[in-house]
Order: sequence, then structure tokens, then C-alpha cells
Amino acid sequence: MIIQRFSMVAEAISAAMSSSSKGNLPASEEPVPDWHRKWKRHNGIRLTGKIAREVVNRALKATGKGMKRLTRADIQAHGCSGQWALKEAGGRYRLLRKAGYRFMPWEIGRVPRGYWELSGNRKRALRWASRRLSKPVERLSGPELHRLGLAGLAFRPKRELMRDSGLPSWMALTHRRWKVRDNRIAATRWLIEKTGKPGIELSRRDFERYGLASLHGMYFPAGLKLAFPGKDGAPARRRLLAIHMPALRAAAEAGRLGGSDGWAERKCRKYGTRERRVAVVRRVLAGTGKKPRFLTGKDFVRAGHYFLISRYYRWDVSRALRETGLKISKRDMVKVFPHAKWKTSAARARAIREFVESSGRPPKELTAKDLCRAGRGSLLTYKSFAGLLREAGYDIQPWELKHVSHSFWMRRRNRAGAVRWLIRKTGKRPSNLKCGDFSYYDLGGLWQHVGKKTRKYCDVRVDKPYYSIYTLLKDAGFKGEAERALYGRKLKRRGKFRHRTIGGRKKIPK
Repeated sequence: MIIQRFSMVAEAISAAMSSSSKGNLPASEEPVPDWHRKWKRHNGIRLTGKIAREVVNRALKATGKGMKRLTRADIQAHGCSGQWALKEAGGRYRLLRKAGYRFMPWEIGRVPRGYWELSGNRKRALRWASRRLSKPVERLSGPELHRLGLAGLAFRPKRELMRDSGLPSWMALTHRRWKVRDNRIAATRWLIEKTGKPGIELSRRDFERYGLASLHGMYFPAGLKLAFPGKDGAPARRRLLAIHMPALRAAAEAGRLGGSDGWAERKCRKYGTRERRVAVVRRVLAGTGKKPRFLTGKDFVRAGHYFLISRYYRWDVSRALRETGLKISKRDMVKVFPHAKWKTSAARARAIREFVESSGRPPKELTAKDLCRAGRGSLLTYKSFAGLLREAGYDIQPWELKHVSHSFWMRRRNRAGAVRWLIRKTGKRPSNLKCGDFSYYDLGGLWQHVGKKTRKYCDVRVDKPYYSIYTLLKDAGFKGEAERALYGRKLKRRGKFRHRTIGGRKKIPK
């Protein structure tokens, strides 16, 4: 029985093959090309670009897919011609390339076996990824390569990829690269070539500008312990720590620091002549805007001249000023006092009185910045500037000063005190206060703060200025006057008042 069924199936297959060889095809199918019949008969035809294009186009037309979504199974579904073309070409990607389609193998899915073993393929893929992400090759990370379909490339050693791209291996983004001495030396020499400076003129900004900030950090004491660990690296650490600046330590290790004493040579190059030193001091003085007697060593450090003030002038600012032609002594300089000097209230009051007398201005026009410029900024660690003035005997409120911070009005106690003070100054009834009264007595910041705070709670049927006055009087404890300012008369029933002011539907009383 089984033999009979097998013979029937074989006869049906042979009949179908004979009918197809005679050309009896259904009307819906396309005729088989001549090269296909010739290949089936002789199996000696060679794969050309024309044949590859015809095989691929037939698969695209039958599946309706795009070129990059075409799979190997789609090509094999068209009989022996697809299988033969894939075998002759050596895979789907090579068949598509043979057909004249130009794109990268990772764009269509799986990469051919052994593709990443060739350095040219790796170099081409890295350049493509760099253009796609608009990032340099040395900044590409593993997850980014995975997202682009370059998983096989992401597992390759980063040093190998840098070498394929023509970049030095120390540019790889690994946190351990600076532990290798050869990498540090190569990177420092590369930086010197890029900047065109001698090693003695290297600075921290040069390292940051060329993406070597982590290398600069390795020459601090903590980084040198990683670069030269243990007792064996102690002599090298001491030799580099004898040089003060990390940038000069890098140049010294790379052999690009001329002379035995880096500080002496740097002093000779940068600040050797008197004209250069005078120009630097005048530039610092003009940049700070201070009087000469108020200039400090920190001003030189902020301007980037730490070496000049520390090593050359030994932190003597008066000596630097005298070299510019100013007649000033060390006693004339304003001293910066330590915090412990102001522990007692009497000492703080005496210091504030001296400060006000020496400034020659009324206390209301002074600010905390003036106190800092006078070298007494440590007083602010104990009290605010207004509190210090009141402690010294000056009857001045915080809102009477030249500058009041916006955060000062966030406390209800401060707002209430300012409103009571304004009522005493104007002599008006609280419900008769207007917006102009706040502006005239320099309380515009209070008015602006309350206006922003109550804007979303204000009833649309009530003007915002009246609602702001109502809020201020309510904070100060004048509840009845607040209602009078809002409605024109005092309301007795509190609950009814609340209901009507929070957007109720009842009419506002006349």
C-alpha cells in the first residue's frame, strides 16, 4: 500500500516537471529565464551581475519587502536558482553587492562570518558610525555600537579599534589607560606637538582643551599613587612632587621640561622682566576694580597668576604694587581678619562702626559686598548685614537697605514687620494704603512678591491690587481693615466672607 502511494506521488512530480519543461505554465506565473534552464541542464553557468540582479528583483517583487529587509529565506523560496545564486555569491550580502546594491552589511542584519577579521572592514565601520553619530571615533562607546548593529565590532579590544582608525591607543576611553607610563608619555608629547608650546609653558587649560583633563588629574598626589604604587614607586613620586604644578610634572615625565628646575625656568620665561610683571599687576588691579589697598592674593590666584604672587612675591601684595610705581606699604594694606576675631558682640559692633566711618557713606547705601571688599566678610558668618548694623547701634530695618533679596519676603514675619513699619511711616489708615505707598518707600519687592503669590487665588471679580493689599494687611494682623480694603466695609460673618472670596457663585455685597 505504501509503495503504491509513493509511486503515485513520483508520477505526479514527474508529470509536473515534464509540463514545466514543455512550457505549459499557468498564466499567473512568469516564464523561467533561459539561464535558469541552462543551469538545470548543464550546471556550468557562471554568476554574473545581470543574473544576480534578476534573482534579487524576482525575490523583491514576490515578497514586496524593501532591500534591507530581504532575508536569505526569501531568496531561497524561488527554487534552485536562488539557492544556486546564494551559494555562488557566498551569502546574501555578497549576492546583493554582486547585484549592484551599495550598503553596509550591518545595515541588512547579520554580518558575514569573518567580516571583522579584516582591518579595512573595521576602519570602514568606525568611520560610518562616527559620521552617523557626529562624534569622533575615540568617543564611541560600546552601547552606541550595539544600537547601530555593530555588536561584533563592540566586542573587539578598544586599542585595536584605535589602531585601525589611525589614532594612538591611549585615546581609548578606558579609566586604566593612564596607569601605563608609555601612554602618559605618548599623550603628553602629542599635546606638546598640537599646542606648539614648549613643555615649560603647558597649563591645565591646554589639557582640558584637547580632552586630556583625566591625564592632568593623574599628576596630582592621589593620581601619582596609582601611577607609581607601592614602595618601588616612591622615588618617582617624590621626584615629580618636587615640581609644583601637575602640567609641569607631565612635561617632566615626558622628557620635555628643559633644565633641572622647572620653576626657575618658568619664572625666567613668564615673569623674568620687570615690564612683564608690571603689566600683569596692572591688569589684575584693573580687572578687579578695587583700590590698591584692598587688593589681595586671592585676586591674583583668580586671575591665573598663582606662581607670580606665591613664588615670586611670596604673597606680599604691597611689594607687587610698589614695583608698579605706587607708594604703598604693608601697613596700608587692608587685612583679612580671621573668623575667631568676631566672636563677641562688642568686637563686631566696633568693626562695623569703623567700616561705616571709613567708607564715608550713610549706612543705608552700603551693601554686604562693600563689607567683603573691606576685608571683613567673615562677619557675615555670624549675622546678616542688616543684623550687624542693628547690633552696632544703627536703627535700620532690612528693607531700608539698598538691596533686599527676594527670598526675604517669603517669611510671613518679615512681611508683617514691613507693613507695620509702612503704616507708621505714612500715618494712613491701613485700609487706605495704595500701591504707590509701597513704591515710594522702596517696598516694590514686597508688592511684587505678594502679587505673584496671590495671583492664582484671586477672585476674578476683585481687582488684583486690592487683593494684594488684603493679603498684606491680613499677614500683619489687620483682619478687619483687610476686609474694608477689599470690599469697602467690614464684614462680620467670617464664614460668609470666605465663601464669597474663594470664587463662590453668590454676589459680592455692595
